[in-house]
Amino acid sequence: MNAYNLTNLDIDAKKTLEAILRPSAHRVIEPWLAQSTQKQKKQILIVRDIATMIFDDIKPTGANAYGKPAVLRNIKSSVDLGQQQFYMRRSNSEVLNRPQREARDHFREFEPVQTNSAVQRYYICDQDGPRQQPFSKLLKPQIVNQLDQWQVFGGATPQLQAEVCQILRTLDLQSAGMPTYATMQASLPGMARGPLLHQYSRRHQLTAMRRNESFQTKLEGLQRTASEPTIHEHEFTRALAQIKVPGGDAIELQDLPPIQYAKARQANSVCKINFAGGSQDPVSSYTRHYPAPPQKSGLGLPKKKEPWRDGSFTQHFN
Repeated sequence: MNAYNLTNLDIDAKKTLEAILRPSAHRVIEPWLAQSTQKQKKQILIVRDIATMIFDDIKPTGANAYGKPAVLRNIKSSVDLGQQQFYMRRSNSEVLNRPQREARDHFREFEPVQTNSAVQRYYICDQDGPRQQPFSKLLKPQIVNQLDQWQVFGGATPQLQAEVCQILRTLDLQSAGMPTYATMQASLPGMARGPLLHQYSRRHQLTAMRRNESFQTKLEGLQRTASEPTIHEHEFTRALAQIKVPGGDAIELQDLPPIQYAKARQANSVCKINFAGGSQDPVSSYTRHYPAPPQKSGLGLPKKKEPWRDGSFTQHFN
């Protein structure tokens, strides 16, 4: 983990996992932290707070509709009745309706498709409890006992119970998805024991490399080829090229705003006014737009100037 740039949240989540997991399950800490989101890292901190709780207000308990211990004064309701309470409007007061609406939204967003399995996972603390779940074999025995007492005497809402069980379920999914020595030996039957042990020690790095290669291959396959320019782009490019032509900076009514701005800059560059940034001599608009063609250069000596071209016409006849 020293190779990662860990934040304060990552360090707290890592310490929490080391405190609640068995030593044999510490192998899931590094891949779980690398793949979990910020929300999941914050949810795992709830388990740390539960592990330090002290339940001194012990109330009489009895069996609920599913045979699980529950507080006697609580109403023993089935799963269907628990769902129906989320959709009942008890009062016109927003103080009472807001918690009910938040609970309804949380139940709807817990899983996109509300199947029987999804509802069972949502009310797992009311039916079986954390001890009966697969993720309990990864937790320390004292943490499992603390979770059982918390879901009975903690007074937590069904939303919080669902989040705690959901985040602990990701640890079991991460543990089940990790390669073992037996699976690697079955996939590489001809490899010797020494190289196979070396490959097994680098299983996390190899899994990350394969995942990055698959992502890169998918991104390369999704790259689009360069599309042909549209008619609008052809017209825009042609208009930009015509600005440098003499007389091309004359603004027309149908020009686009970028074209008008480029023509105005071109016109200001040949203006003598200081605030416009000009650097040429002042000339008329006609001369600037329609300059005289350059003189043709010929071979040999230059022609003799005529007397009337150099201003000596009167001196010649005097």
